[in-house]
Amino acid sequence: MTIENSAQAMPALSEQDDPVAAAEAAIAALSENYLVWVKDDLQAARAALVNARGTLPDNSEAIEELFGVCHNIKGQGGSFGFQMMTDIAESLCDYIRDRAATPEVKLQVIEAHITALELVIEREIKGDGGEAGQGLITKLKGYVENAA
Repeated sequence: MTIENSAQAMPALSEQDDPVAAAEAAIAALSENYLVWVKDDLQAARAALVNARGTLPDNSEAIEELFGVCHNIKGQGGSFGFQMMTDIAESLCDYIRDRAATPEVKLQVIEAHITALELVIEREIKGDGGEAGQGLITKLKGYVENAA
């Protein structure tokens, strides 16, 4: 019996026996709730931005909160098919990584990122967003570079 024949003779694994299939099923079940979770995260990000503006010039605590929320968004987006969420949140996390007090000009760049994240979810743009999505990412990167 060859390896190919023995592999064909093996019974198919059920989700219970196949850890990869079980993980895929779990992700599929969780993905149904992703849009609810991420909308809550986006509300928290928007609230942190409002708080950052309200506590100028020493808004580092609000920026710290915003970083945590965006870090969660970054980690979850691609897992649920929303790669743009991961890419935009990664850009924002990199921008505020030092979590220092942030002046209004930089808050405008942060707001552009949050607005972009909201747009992706509002329109349920999956994957990398195609040409338009990549254009948006490029525009955000330009904002970051110009504000530096």
